[in-house]
Amino acid sequence: MSKDEKYEILEYDLQDIDIDEYEKEVDRVKQHIKMLKKLRKKQEKLRKLEKERRHLMRKMKKDR
Repeated sequence: MSKDEKYEILEYDLQDIDIDEYEKEVDRVKQHIKMLKKLRKKQEKLRKLEKERRHLMRKMKKDR
């Protein structure tokens, strides 16, 4: 495939894109990213709490 053919295909693809649909998709992806960031924060918090719990359990066993 020559460069000219590739550019023709690209131009055609760009003409085919519906801007509104594209913007909706971008918004949907942004919302998904926000959700994943929140989830990651919650997981971090949970990991810290679990680590602290294990630490306290060990300490409690030692103190018996």
